[in-house]
Amino acid sequence: MPSLGPKDISRELQHAATGSAKRSPPSVTSDTQQPQPKRQKTQKHERSMDEAEVEVFRERILSNRECDWSAVVRMLEQVGTKWIEHSQVAKRTTTDWRALESGERMEGSKILKQKRAKDLLRATQREQAMLLRTAARYVTVTLAYSSAASKAKIPQSEQFEKIRRSLIGLRRTRTSLAVTVADIENYLEEIHNLRADKQRLQQANDELERDLELWKNKTQQRSEEATRLTQQPDELRLAETDVQRQLAEVRRQLEEQRQPIQLYSLVLGKFFRMNE
Repeated sequence: MPSLGPKDISRELQHAATGSAKRSPPSVTSDTQQPQPKRQKTQKHERSMDEAEVEVFRERILSNRECDWSAVVRMLEQVGTKWIEHSQVAKRTTTDWRALESGERMEGSKILKQKRAKDLLRATQREQAMLLRTAARYVTVTLAYSSAASKAKIPQSEQFEKIRRSLIGLRRTRTSLAVTVADIENYLEEIHNLRADKQRLQQANDELERDLELWKNKTQQRSEEATRLTQQPDELRLAETDVQRQLAEVRRQLEEQRQPIQLYSLVLGKFFRMNE
């Protein structure tokens, strides 16, 4: 395989940084899913530590430009050890996500699963950045101490070939991690969409419940009105019976009053006939 030149290395490093997996659009989270202030403070603190570490590394390179090749080899070995560590962590996060995705570790509530997915997403994204930084350090050390390699009779083509292999490994690993990141983001976005659908369905159900209660009240009112109208004939019949009873009582009283008058008329009639 042909070795790479400095421009090729820069281009390969840029390409490895982007990865080749297609990323899904960032998911939109609800208010309850927004990062808490404490978490933002922690992430800011981590970035500050990372930036400080980068500055220390740069100062170390600039202040040790004349070291011999054995010291350079030790530095490269340290960078290689870091690469292995981050590669193992990256592989473990991908394995954990696949297990969570396939349902092998589905104990607990949905909230805990979602939290676990978010933790894996942050861990995977961090390992992406750390792998890129580690590969960049390997390239930086190799190029910064090229004179020491020349003094040690190390061919430049051999140095560039090692860089090329490290960049190929970086690209493969970051491509795999990019797929994992995209899968987790899609999973979290799907959860958000399902939650939004559930909220819309709940709102529609609440509206139906209110409409049902309204119609129930109207039906109850109409039922009471129908009952009242049904009871009116009975009330009228009772009133008519009461009137008939009162009329009968009046007739009886009138009859009782008429009998003495009739008797008195008979007596007067007899009296006038006797005096004729």
